[in-house]
Amino acid sequence: MNYALKAILELCIEEDLLLKALGVLQYIIQVSSARVPACYIQLCLTLLVNPEYSQVNLQETSRWVLLQILEKGCKDNLVAWSFETELSDFDSPRDESLLVFSMHNLFTKDVDFWDLVAYTFAIPEDMNRWLLLLEIWILALDSDAKLNNSLLMKEYLGEEYCELDDAVEIILTGFLPKQRPYDSPFSEDDQKDHRKTAGKAYLSNETTQKLEKYAAHLLQLVWLSLPKGLTVVVQLTKSYHFLNQIDFHLEFLPPQKQQRAFQALGNSSLRYCLSQYCIMKGAGISVNIRHVLDSSTQHLDSLSRGFIPKKKNRQIFHLISWTFFFSSLLSADSTSLQKNKRLLLLDKMRQLYLAYEQLNTEKVISFLKPLATLIYILEHSDSGAIQG
Repeated sequence: MNYALKAILELCIEEDLLLKALGVLQYIIQVSSARVPACYIQLCLTLLVNPEYSQVNLQETSRWVLLQILEKGCKDNLVAWSFETELSDFDSPRDESLLVFSMHNLFTKDVDFWDLVAYTFAIPEDMNRWLLLLEIWILALDSDAKLNNSLLMKEYLGEEYCELDDAVEIILTGFLPKQRPYDSPFSEDDQKDHRKTAGKAYLSNETTQKLEKYAAHLLQLVWLSLPKGLTVVVQLTKSYHFLNQIDFHLEFLPPQKQQRAFQALGNSSLRYCLSQYCIMKGAGISVNIRHVLDSSTQHLDSLSRGFIPKKKNRQIFHLISWTFFFSSLLSADSTSLQKNKRLLLLDKMRQLYLAYEQLNTEKVISFLKPLATLIYILEHSDSGAIQG
């Protein structure tokens, strides 16, 4: 973008004609393949959530501009989502004194990406605006993973293991939404959030599902950014530690929430690996966590050495983990399971079902239903490949 276009755009901003400025930006995106300066991307991100700019049409237009920018798939544009990179002259505004580039700018606040996620999941009064921001940010991180080898996510996670721990803890609050005391990124230093205690959040099913979807997506984006072995998740790596941290936090969620967390992960590499880790941890055994699908007799036998954990609070969690492990194997669309593999899986699934059925508690029986469904499908399937 040349100097003249910047001048026109910023003149509109100076005259408090933000919609006009966004219109100029829209026009530039539509007629040109030129890269958009990071400051204008950050402007749109700021307009989505800053309470100083409450007009709905500003939010809608900003969202449209951001979606168009991401659709172009230019990895150089992703610098706009960095909290650490110093902007070049090209990426900086002509007039940095304008409020929307200075005091009102989200990126000038003393926050990082995880603060924004934590604030959204703390259910603020303007949560719908923050969900819009998170939606766009996740799309940017998707592009970052595809085009930039997850450089942004690596920046957000930092070098220390404790930073990864904090990220996991924040993300998993999306599966147990409640109103939490958390200062707005736009609060002044001497201002405090008026909400001092946690409280129950009354959310629609649609909003609850959206929070779970975004939380699961963030977990997968973190997983993509972490190093792994060729086929096995190597111990003493951040990937292995990541699985450990998810397991640690999931263990304390209600079983229904544990189930929903696995469901939200879809048929992903993370779900496959996490289910193995949770099985291993619950059974108190040591096995290689494979991130490449493996339905071999050896791997199944090594995992099934301990079907039911001794710790009662792990038993239903263990059953849920096994169910989604089997689901991951059966959902593989790359190859159909051979007859001997189907028989092996059926045998293991029936063994697990019978072992849990003998516990004979109403709570356990209700969580056996998904496993019973998998058994039924596999018994009546020619290929063994199912969805889910």
